Amino acid sequence: MSIVVNVLRASAVLVVLRDLMEVFYTVQNPRQAVYPICLHLQVAMFYYYLD
Repeated sequence: MSIVVNVLRASAVLVVLRDLMEVFYTVQNPRQAVYPICLHLQVAMFYYYLD
């Protein structure tokens, strides 16, 4: 169970980092990228509280 949780945590962090990179590379409309970042941050925080 803990291995699965650690994999989920790592993938959630990578998704948030990918979203941040997309914001830096598509600066013309940053407001559009706020929602997926918030959503994926919430998912990552949920995975970190799973223990």
